[in-house]
Amino acid sequence: SRNVARGPQLFNVDGSLAKQLRLSERFRVDLRTEAFNLFNNTNFSNPASNFGSANFGGIFNAGDPRVVQMAARVAF
Repeated sequence: SRNVARGPQLFNVDGSLAKQLRLSERFRVDLRTEAFNLFNNTNFSNPASNFGSANFGGIFNAGDPRVVQMAARVAF
């Protein structure tokens, strides 16, 4: 039947920091840093649910680790 098995919990925190710097009246610099899965928790996928399979109940995948990206933009 449906929804009889529960998978592992998912815990994910994303965050970002942004700063805008004005160099002159015409020039502006925008700085941005973003972090996905900030605390680097392991988020496992759901277990294999095919009862006839040899892999039944096994967890073989996990979500992405911490990913950080930075960006800068100059506006004039």
